[in-house]
Amino acid sequence: MVMRLSMDLELPDIPGQLMLALESFKKYNGNIISVVHHRDRKTPRGTILVQIVFEIKRSKIESVTKSLQDNGIIVVR
Repeated sequence: MVMRLSMDLELPDIPGQLMLALESFKKYNGNIISVVHHRDRKTPRGTILVQIVFEIKRSKIESVTKSLQDNGIIVVR
């Protein structure tokens, strides 16, 4: 079953981090619906908040989350 989800991520403010995050979705056949990149607002940790809305099979959600975390990306929600 395919689900539509929204995920909030914190990315380091260095080039290539958004692409690195998107690779995790690609790897597990996630379909990106939208990306909102709040580059002008940093978190207290100095990271950038990114909201991604995507569709993916329910069975792949944990794999995407683990892949993001393995790449040093903080999954907020």
